[in-house]
Amino acid sequence: MSAAPSFSIIEDAEALGAIEEIVEVEGLDAIFAGRADLAVSMGAAQDGAPHGPVEQILRAGYLRRAPPSWRSGAVGRGGRW
Repeated sequence: MSAAPSFSIIEDAEALGAIEEIVEVEGLDAIFAGRADLAVSMGAAQDGAPHGPVEQILRAGYLRRAPPSWRSGAVGRGGRW
């Protein structure tokens, strides 16, 4: 029997600051960018997650082979994502 997948949700500025350590956790299968909570923790509107921090999460996941994911919100609101 296989184990359930393990993933981490990066949803605040503190977690973003520790992203390199988080993606090094043994057994981590994926990371998820919690854009709305991340935006709020950085003083932005919920639908205004800064692109730079989200890209930092995505890049860290790809480099460590922990596939990154995110939810873009309502249809048509994904914008750049």
